[in-house]
Amino acid sequence: MEQGQSVKFILGEGSPLKSSTFGLVAALRVCGIGFLNSKPLLDTVEEKDGELERRFVWSFGGQATALFRPVFPEESIELHEFARRFNDAAWCRAHADHPIAFLRAFSDELTNLRTTLKDMKPLLKIVRGSGSSRSIALIPADTAPDEKERILHEMEATR
Repeated sequence: MEQGQSVKFILGEGSPLKSSTFGLVAALRVCGIGFLNSKPLLDTVEEKDGELERRFVWSFGGQATALFRPVFPEESIELHEFARRFNDAAWCRAHADHPIAFLRAFSDELTNLRTTLKDMKPLLKIVRGSGSSRSIALIPADTAPDEKERILHEMEATR
């Protein structure tokens, strides 16, 4: 993050793919509101009182705004014509402000996000201590047991 840069967060619980915020994230992207960086999702699992608690945070650049330019006339179209336009990428590019193009872009973004996230595993979040002596470790799910132990040992040693 650069000095002066602002960040906006979308928070959620459970799986990001199954969350009601998933559609919101796709809609924001389609409307021009970009992620903060190339790794915009922090997805963690933490054990609290014997229960696993999964939380996630999406990070967006704070200066982005959506711009809408509705300049299309009212029209009534049949299913076949709707499908033709929806499936025609060139038509969607040529009519980028039309609702069908927006729906296509939203559908594409949902697909892209699902593809990106489906194989991701949440990080294991381990919290030790409280207040100013609190330490947090975020460990990838596929970390080898000896590496996990090394991280936890290092965490304890720095407290």
